[in-house]
Amino acid sequence: MGTRLTPASLSVRLDVEDAALRERLRAAFRPCGLAVVEEGPADIRVYDARAGGEARGLAGVQVAVIDRPETAKAQLATGAHVVVFADEPVERLSAHLAVSVASALDRRAIDPWLEVAVAHLGESVELADHEARLRYVNPAFEALTGFSRDEVIGKTPGELLRTTDHSPAYYAAIEETVRQGKAWRGPLTSRRKDGSRIHQEVTVSPVRDARGVLRAMVAIRREVTRERQLEAQVRASERMASLGTLAAGVAHEINNPLAYVLANVEHVLELIEQDAPFDLEELAEALRAAHAGGQRVRRIVSDLSSLARQRADTLQRVALRSVLDAAVSVARGTIRKVARFERSYEGQPAVFVDEGRLGQVVLNLLVNAAQAIPAGDPAEHCVSLRAGQQGEQAWFEVRDSGVGMTEDVRARCFDPFYTTKPPGEGTGLGLSMVHQIVTSYGGHIDVESAPAEGTTVRVWLPATEDADQVDDPLAVEPSREVAPLRILVVDDEPSVCAALRRILRRHEVQVAYGGREGLLTATEGEVDVVICDLMMPDMSGTQLRDALPPDSPLRDRWIFITGGVLTDRDREYMKRFAGPVLQKPFSAPEVRDAIARVAG
Repeated sequence: MGTRLTPASLSVRLDVEDAALRERLRAAFRPCGLAVVEEGPADIRVYDARAGGEARGLAGVQVAVIDRPETAKAQLATGAHVVVFADEPVERLSAHLAVSVASALDRRAIDPWLEVAVAHLGESVELADHEARLRYVNPAFEALTGFSRDEVIGKTPGELLRTTDHSPAYYAAIEETVRQGKAWRGPLTSRRKDGSRIHQEVTVSPVRDARGVLRAMVAIRREVTRERQLEAQVRASERMASLGTLAAGVAHEINNPLAYVLANVEHVLELIEQDAPFDLEELAEALRAAHAGGQRVRRIVSDLSSLARQRADTLQRVALRSVLDAAVSVARGTIRKVARFERSYEGQPAVFVDEGRLGQVVLNLLVNAAQAIPAGDPAEHCVSLRAGQQGEQAWFEVRDSGVGMTEDVRARCFDPFYTTKPPGEGTGLGLSMVHQIVTSYGGHIDVESAPAEGTTVRVWLPATEDADQVDDPLAVEPSREVAPLRILVVDDEPSVCAALRRILRRHEVQVAYGGREGLLTATEGEVDVVICDLMMPDMSGTQLRDALPPDSPLRDRWIFITGGVLTDRDREYMKRFAGPVLQKPFSAPEVRDAIARVAG
């Protein structure tokens, strides 16, 4: 007879169709003191391997019933804990099953302690099945996310926590890594139940059965929001310090076009003010040159503002070369002091990123390359920038002919706070920031370097489709002509008002030098369209628009102009504003295009 056991809390389920076998199994379990249940979860599951059954589910012990000895090894390899023969006498069968029950009892004795340990961990733990649907979360998960266990069981983390802070490719890379049987580790930004953001370091590990099939996934989350905030402050300081080192170079880049802008404008004024006749073509040529110089200054200032601006990630599809060119326009002056600069682009790759943050990556790599060049003749050294696309990956690389790195330095170059620069000349966060930004977009970085042989840093990013159709953000399509309109211009800068009046000379233009005067004209006069500055001392542009009656048609025929400095309130307001917003300095085509858009 088999050993008698009385584990009252254990249950047995028979997944056996053969009625005679089912009765033999029932009889074998009686001496063990176990009752057989037909439905519900089981601690011991018995299945008929002869009928094609296999180990599955979360039962503590899987028992396979076989009829041939040669199938025993295969059943054990596929997840069975115990094999028994269908034709064994009931006494021997009962003994085998008693061993299985003892194994189950041992496991049950350990499991509560494991659950207690996991429940008291300070870090969030979640268990999901092979379809990523949550089956268990510990109290730390509830505290971290604000979701209760009942709210999340059966749902996927993506449904509950996913944000737009990472690209679709980033999430796809996590899933692919785990499904390949590897653990994924990296930064992740998720949302709480209340909508706020959580920054975490996450490890997702696969749980596979004896055949290597993915059965479950375990994720451990450690909140690093406070650390990220402190890093952001240090990085902001480093970014501004980097821009400070670039100031002389930027000044050179601006002063060059500004010199011929002023020279050409002064030449035109002299021609107009003199008594002698002048050549109109000469005047037009001078003005065209001044206009081109002004456009060049405008782009440099726009690029510099984009790189210096602090903001949350705004992921969008952008042309890679436009981001590269923006960084080059800021860094060119610094590079020219130490080396020649070369660049070449292949194709028109586009990427799904935050344009400002990726620009910071490029700028940091360009500045690092310039700083790696030893003092000497700039003609003897070179910094190059290349870009292209390979399959579904866009890439760009910065190469320098500088001092290079040893293998030890190269291996640690992305470590936070690691730097080879003298004290006071670097925080060691530059390349760490580069690495974090690139990996958050689903990309990776290759670094090749050797002492006295220079360094090449290549950045890979997922490319978006239809890359050749990304437009230049400063380009303006020719605007269609509209019938003459009554346009109100509101700005506290008289020169800006005068310039807009000249651009809109085909229309009837009224001018108000401030928000309060603009409100009076807008409510008492006859106006079709309003062009209004955002920042004015007496009343801001958003306050003026909000002061109009709720049913005023001017609310939908409103154009904002701004120099780029906004209050937090105005920044939030502009996220909801659907009309045109013109950045100063604006061009005549941009103004006319905005008028055509709001005029319908």
